[in-house]
Amino acid sequence: MNTPVISVIMSVYNAEDYLHEVIDSVLAQTFENFEFIISNNGSIDNTKKIIASYQKVDKRVVLFDHEDLGFSNSLNQAIGMAKTNIIARIDADDVMELNRLDEQYNFLNKNKDVAVVSCLANYINNSGEIIGKTFSDLDSVEANLKYINENEPIGLLHPGAMYYKDAFIEVGGYRPEFAPAEDIDLWNRFNDHGYWVVVQQKILMNYRMIPSSEIGKNFKKSRQKYEWLRECMLLRRDGKSEIKWEDFLEKQKKLPLVIKLNKYRKVQAKYLYRKAGIQFGARNMIVFIISILGALILQPSYSVNKLINQRLRKF
Repeated sequence: MNTPVISVIMSVYNAEDYLHEVIDSVLAQTFENFEFIISNNGSIDNTKKIIASYQKVDKRVVLFDHEDLGFSNSLNQAIGMAKTNIIARIDADDVMELNRLDEQYNFLNKNKDVAVVSCLANYINNSGEIIGKTFSDLDSVEANLKYINENEPIGLLHPGAMYYKDAFIEVGGYRPEFAPAEDIDLWNRFNDHGYWVVVQQKILMNYRMIPSSEIGKNFKKSRQKYEWLRECMLLRRDGKSEIKWEDFLEKQKKLPLVIKLNKYRKVQAKYLYRKAGIQFGARNMIVFIISILGALILQPSYSVNKLINQRLRKF
């Protein structure tokens, strides 16, 4: 095998249901010169056997088998093993388009001021049917500056990201305490160090929306961690120390009731919208309708904007 140029990194836990599909999509890439490090995070199903079977026939597959370290630490250690300076992320229930690595590698080479690139994706359900698409306005370096000026965190499709390992290490990698929003925390620390983040306006992967996914299970916790990382971001940019999680929670308890209710309304709207998308994919139409109506009632501007941009198919 040639010396790899890209290190594809995936952390898996009990991932047997979709593992063949994602591994096949990576190994079939038009860009062939990569290593594929799969971090088996203490799985107790057939995940390890499946990875080992691929390792026997394709030397690009590297099995990193270990006890359950948690998602962030599993990724940090796998990235530490990487032989290259270019890291491409993917998750165990997603699928790469055949040209994804080619497109992103070429983009980074042509845009030397960009350190992180992600992409758009089709939303798919458990059977692989396309049910919608992602969108992002983070399409340029100027968009980063706009978010910074407005003191708003940036976000992007984590399993669609490609970034430089040396920059990742410099900014501190994934911080487990911010899970399940550790990726958003990471992107904004990239920005704080002057490393710019851009989302290519191309669909380069399929992102699976199922109830058992991390975002499906832990949406409300993720939103709470999002609020914490946002406050930490603002403190850093003001030259102050970050607030501890316990202190943040205590501060939230002391907010006026009106502010608490408004925050709750917005979180519930976003949760119901996400739930609607998952239930739409599962074809649970009654729950979908109830959820989308709830989201529209609680935060109409957010929900309508998402619907317009994502253009849910068959909606």
